[in-house]
Amino acid sequence: MDFIRLPGPSLIPLLIRRGSLFLFMMDCFSLFLYALGIGQGFMDSTQAALLRLTSGFGLALLIAAGYGIAAAFRFLFRRGRRRFFWGACWYVLLGGFGAITAAFALFILAAGGGSGG
Repeated sequence: MDFIRLPGPSLIPLLIRRGSLFLFMMDCFSLFLYALGIGQGFMDSTQAALLRLTSGFGLALLIAAGYGIAAAFRFLFRRGRRRFFWGACWYVLLGGFGAITAAFALFILAAGGGSGG
């Protein structure tokens, strides 16, 4: 089965890394739009939709970071390289950021009544 393997880095860690980066950027962008909407007076339904997007991106980032931690520790124990430890630390920080933003968004939605429209 060695003929199936691609030369160079594996595809799974690459997808985890890029997916985590994409979800982090989208989470930050939806938080930015929510903060912008507070000052600009966006409609309540728009603010609720932005909060739902933020919570979704935050939870997806938490899941992707969990996969990243598992992959980093797999490579750490299999190959014994320290750089994978620091990668796992970054995934822990990303997962924490995703959990905090999701909790914040869900708290604001629950405090505001939840429906928004």
